[in-house]
Amino acid sequence: MAKRRRKKARARKPKVKPEYQKQRADVYTMMLVTSFLALVLGSVLLHLENERYNYDFEAEEYKTAPVDPSP
Repeated sequence: MAKRRRKKARARKPKVKPEYQKQRADVYTMMLVTSFLALVLGSVLLHLENERYNYDFEAEEYKTAPVDPSP
């Protein structure tokens, strides 16, 4: 019982979060950013290329098979 009294009698220290320095970006983070930018750039360039040639995504003229009129 004496041990219990000692634990209760101690003053509790306020919880303080330790301060950490923010981790620097490493090589893998830069590779991730570079690959993301390459994907975005590729998507934009593909879109511009498709608009340049009026690319038809629906392909209306090819929805039906051509019919041979000869018997």
